[in-house]
Amino acid sequence: MNNAPNWTNTLAPMRKPSLSFWFLLAIAASSTWVVARAFAVGHKTNFETLASVLATVGATLLGFILTAVTILAALADTKLVSNMSKTGHSRVLLDEHFGSVAIFFIVTALAMASLFGPDASALWCAALASMYFILGAGTLVVAGKKFYTVMLVMDKSQG
Repeated sequence: MNNAPNWTNTLAPMRKPSLSFWFLLAIAASSTWVVARAFAVGHKTNFETLASVLATVGATLLGFILTAVTILAALADTKLVSNMSKTGHSRVLLDEHFGSVAIFFIVTALAMASLFGPDASALWCAALASMYFILGAGTLVVAGKKFYTVMLVMDKSQG
């Protein structure tokens, strides 16, 4: 007799990553190698500039995504958003936005670690930050397209 708990009823189903996600991940992973090779020992000035830009842009995009989620939460009592909640579309939209938030938080943390951390690990922190930045930019485009579609539909339904 199997006494293992049945997790299928308690956990939300995971969506299978699409082919475009794996393509984007491959590009992001290859950028890690390119950055690590380009900023080898002796290129500290360019390396610090890259880490500074990644930290700044990552934190800025993190703030903008959180603002978009806040706007969506403020519109929760509209008919479109309540229908999206009933069908499960709002959950998908929020999951993608919070996924982007998590990725850009990792970008900011890794870039800051590369600026203020020891020199031995700083190069790899910046390379990983660039990988996550490319991955985050791709997920942000997908989430932003869905958010834009919601806003267009909402504008048509109210106008």
